[in-house]
Amino acid sequence: MGKYIVQLSKRAVKDLKAIKKSGRKLDMEKVQTFLVELEEHPRTGAGSPEQLKYHDGEI
Repeated sequence: MGKYIVQLSKRAVKDLKAIKKSGRKLDMEKVQTFLVELEEHPRTGAGSPEQLKYHDGEI
């Protein structure tokens, strides 16, 4: 749906599996919300994202 692709590192996938295994639905909902927001508009949204230093602004 979004115009960006979120690629997860091996560590991120491992952490997501641990969160899912814990059974805490609220945590999984928050993670899902962040991932959807990153796909749609990575520079705004929850979590107060900020631009990387020395980055020219293009993704």
